[in-house]
Amino acid sequence: MKKCDECEKEYEEFAQDEVKNFFWFCCKECCDKLDIEDKKNREILKKETAKRILYLIRLGHPTEKGELYNRYQVMEEIENRGFDLLKELGWNTDLESLYKNRYTGGVYSLSSLIPPKKERGLLDKQEDIVNLGQLFSVLEHYSPLELWGDEEMFEEYKNKTTQESLF
Repeated sequence: MKKCDECEKEYEEFAQDEVKNFFWFCCKECCDKLDIEDKKNREILKKETAKRILYLIRLGHPTEKGELYNRYQVMEEIENRGFDLLKELGWNTDLESLYKNRYTGGVYSLSSLIPPKKERGLLDKQEDIVNLGQLFSVLEHYSPLELWGDEEMFEEYKNKTTQESLF
């Protein structure tokens, strides 16, 4: 017998629920409820602005900060939106554009931050070249080099106050 992580009732068969994390075990009733909530949250997240998505990923684990969405949901939304998210932020999407790490100050090309897909073949779009599953890392830890001329960005880096800032 296992105990449900959500309601603490005992049950025989367990279900691993992706909504919380891969080690969240719950009874069927709770998993169904969480699945409905997860789908609802994902629909709401699709309507969020790029700046809000940037804010959420920079929180680290948004649900721990009282936000509706969990980290996995935000990462998935970033992957779904791809380079359109960067464009909405006004960030350069050229793979050779330079991005600066918000914590260390290191400068890297966008292509070095987002690893290429293993299969190249015939590619129609820029998104086909790179693994967008890593785009969340760029948003979380980097900003375009040209933004670093902004006084607010400099102060953020200097003071290490990175979590609350949008840029």
